Amino acid sequence: TQGFCGKIKELRQAPSGLCAVLEKTVPYGIAYHHAGLTVEERTILEAGFRDNVLGCLCATSTLAAGVNLPCRRVIIRSTKVGAEAMDAARFRQMAGRAGRAGLDAAGECIVMARSSKEAKEAQSLLQSEVAPLKSALHGQRLARAVLEAVSLGLVRTV
Repeated sequence: TQGFCGKIKELRQAPSGLCAVLEKTVPYGIAYHHAGLTVEERTILEAGFRDNVLGCLCATSTLAAGVNLPCRRVIIRSTKVGAEAMDAARFRQMAGRAGRAGLDAAGECIVMARSSKEAKEAQSLLQSEVAPLKSALHGQRLARAVLEAVSLGLVRTV
């Protein structure tokens, strides 16, 4: 439990303090991740998950992009994002967290369907093709992105 205590201590020292829910769940290896967390909270919780201090990280669909957080199993509780149907790209991003090549030998994605309609929607997402990606970083946008990365210290060698 040293790991759990350490994460609770780190969260207490974060500028926003320790959330009462996390104080109760982290000792059991469970936490949540959503867009409302501060940068410090996200960093602490993501590190706890990577270090196996947290075994279960409940997340909104915001975890679908922008964070490299591989896991063994992803459970998607709905094929909706708010009132809208989930698109194939978001579904693939979320499901793709499970069983990352080079990090894990297997991965599972479980989709919870509450009706036969949702089950059909889930099946459609599983079978759908994702449109090819086209970069928007070219010309001035690419130059700006490189300069920002260098100025922020994210890039050390070229």
